[in-house]
Amino acid sequence: MSIVKYSVIVLLCSCNVMLAQTSRGAVPVGGGSATPATPQPTTNTPDAGYSAADSLDIERLKKQDLHWSVGGDITYSAPRNDFKTIMDSLDKSWGMGFGFFGAYRFSPVPVSVGANVNFLFYGSDEKVYRTTYKVGGIPVIFNDTITTSNSIIPISVFARFEPDVKVIKPYIEALVGFTVISSSHNVKYDASVGKSYDSTSTSVPFHYGIGGGVKIKLADIYNVPISRNALYLNLQTKFLFGDYTDYTFRLYDESSNTFSIVSKSSRTDLMLINLGVSYEF
Repeated sequence: MSIVKYSVIVLLCSCNVMLAQTSRGAVPVGGGSATPATPQPTTNTPDAGYSAADSLDIERLKKQDLHWSVGGDITYSAPRNDFKTIMDSLDKSWGMGFGFFGAYRFSPVPVSVGANVNFLFYGSDEKVYRTTYKVGGIPVIFNDTITTSNSIIPISVFARFEPDVKVIKPYIEALVGFTVISSSHNVKYDASVGKSYDSTSTSVPFHYGIGGGVKIKLADIYNVPISRNALYLNLQTKFLFGDYTDYTFRLYDESSNTFSIVSKSSRTDLMLINLGVSYEF
């Protein structure tokens, strides 16, 4: 009886030792030393960093239509046809600037309507003219400053056909609007005179045009579980067919150090190349 009692005590002690080893992560194999258990990573969501509920919301938001888009771009512009011939003769073959746009998309129909404006700069100068006058028989030098600027500002409304594809979105558009052709100069007379003079000439011909481009997705931005926004790189080319009009440019001739006002007439066709970003929400 005492032998049975002793055996039971030994068995219970052995179980307690094994349980203690197991609780510390050790697993005895073949009498060898125990090896600590290595924690295994667990993945319980399709998207790292999100809970299972968040991942379901993200999948739902990916299907959400984005109706509004706004953006900005850097713009290269070049006159075309008769306008190009005249602008080349004035040494105004191209202009650089920037633009902004906004649009609304009629999802699920792949059509957007919107408006855009581009500010294009065709040269500005600031020169100081020194003129000598005799005041009481004494020569006096007057320094007059003349500042000139020339700009073209197309303002358009457009309708765009844009298939809703995932990453790369090509599109084409038709547009109508007005082109503001503006030229101005300011004469600031010598400080001893203390006067200035401004003059501006503006023409606003009508234009229509066509364009096309491609948008490349840079990122999806999630506000889980409420909304999704998207950021795109936007590359676009547009051709504007402008009405016949009179327009004026202010020019400074470096060689002769002279300032002149030149008036011309022609159609006002333009090509625009835009590179920018589009934010959809």
